[in-house]
Amino acid sequence: MYLNARQSAIALLISALVVPAGATYAAALAAPSISISALGNANAGAAAIDDASAQFYNPAALSWLNRQQFTFSLMVADANVNFTNGTSQGTSETIAGAPISGGDEGDPVKATPVPMAYYAYPINDQLTAGLGISAPYTIAGHFSEDWIGRYDGIESQTIALNINPAISWKPTNQMSFGFGVSGQYFSLQRRKAADQIAGVHFIANTLADDQLKAAPIQNGCKSMTDCSDAKNPEEAKRKLDLAVKNIESIRNGVNKSLDDLVGANDANNDGEVAFEGDDFSFGYNLGMMYQPNRSHRFGFAYRSQIKHQIKGKLDWTVSENATKIKDIGDLVHLVLDEVLFVDSKAEAQMTTPATASLHSYHQISPNLSLLSDLTWTEWSVIQEIRVNILSLLNDSLTPANLKNTLRLSLASNYQYSPSLLLRAGYAFDQSPVQDEYRSPSLPDSDRQMLSVGAAWQLSKTQTIDFAGSMILFKTAEVNYNDWAGQDTPPPALGEGGFTGSKHTTRGTFESQAWLLGVQYNHKF
Repeated sequence: MYLNARQSAIALLISALVVPAGATYAAALAAPSISISALGNANAGAAAIDDASAQFYNPAALSWLNRQQFTFSLMVADANVNFTNGTSQGTSETIAGAPISGGDEGDPVKATPVPMAYYAYPINDQLTAGLGISAPYTIAGHFSEDWIGRYDGIESQTIALNINPAISWKPTNQMSFGFGVSGQYFSLQRRKAADQIAGVHFIANTLADDQLKAAPIQNGCKSMTDCSDAKNPEEAKRKLDLAVKNIESIRNGVNKSLDDLVGANDANNDGEVAFEGDDFSFGYNLGMMYQPNRSHRFGFAYRSQIKHQIKGKLDWTVSENATKIKDIGDLVHLVLDEVLFVDSKAEAQMTTPATASLHSYHQISPNLSLLSDLTWTEWSVIQEIRVNILSLLNDSLTPANLKNTLRLSLASNYQYSPSLLLRAGYAFDQSPVQDEYRSPSLPDSDRQMLSVGAAWQLSKTQTIDFAGSMILFKTAEVNYNDWAGQDTPPPALGEGGFTGSKHTTRGTFESQAWLLGVQYNHKF
């Protein structure tokens, strides 16, 4: 999975993508750093303005680069994600109350390279133009096919390409202002298991309950035991009893055929749903820098939210094992494959949240500098994720109830020698996920980031940066039911319903992430 637009998470959110049928949204889905020099300072170095990549954090930084320069970064992210089934509230279970069987999560996060490039061009003494091409939201991951959380996600890939031209104006030697436009291409792919046989079991029993509730009125009676208002009370009661008997007979027949399969919860009997979609949208960023003297610099930056209307296709697969269901296998497979779970178009909104940050740089001595950054992220714009499924099925709805967050980063740079600069940094990053709303698709938690890095000057015009970070996530407990925020499982069909496996997942996630990167800087 990939992580956090707060630039400090990695790999725990692999399945947190916008997709239909009970999926969740990638609230904290972003790359942990947007350059290797920033990675070495745990993202505290926006006011240090080490190279052209500083423009991503604050476009006003461009004015402080007095030469044309190019920066290319390559970051590799990897993580370890462990899931333990069960909490004090119980273990994971299907909509029918049967335990979800399956294996462990496997190795869902593989080492993934993320490239980035930046360019700065001084136009004159006051104006500097820049261009950044980055991948702030990029990841791919694959859980085991039969893992216990397969109804929340098995395989996913998110690719976001951000193209950000910017310009900076420096009216005085102490102040600069910057503005940029972000054009962002966003592509999503996701695949998850679907507990379709349990779904048929649920639909059949729900329909039977609805028919039983309607039976007295349909037969002229007040209730199951009172037909006194009918023209012929005895005949009305006889017809009512016969209708109830027929409904229960059909219900019992379906349950007899399905109960063993539902109770076993064999992953081989699952269906699948896959989503693929993309969008291109725009946002903006702006900032200012103030340098009262050569030893101190302060900055403020704002990056707008970007609203994506993701349009794509939904591809359902029905297990051939459905045909083996006793007595009604062919009928169940027909209903699943040609009535309920037909391929269709689907649409969903995904908003990357706005951020605002304050950052500072302080030259304490000729060799030592201190850096800081405080970033606020407006995750509260994401309260729910609704996916419009353009077929017989109802929409998918996932409550998110995200909260706004702060990230504090502190760092230092030490000029060890004329050609070697050493970096170190620490960051604490709040999670936008509230404990009571945490899901297996978004098992996010507070995290700490520890970083080290170095810059080696090859010549007067060339520098190479190296950095590494470790991200430690707080243990995340999940007690999640796929009920679209309702107190009981909603129907998949008809008014007031929502599509999903309607299962319950309980367990704990323990995760760590590692980041390594190299960067080349060239001044012209």
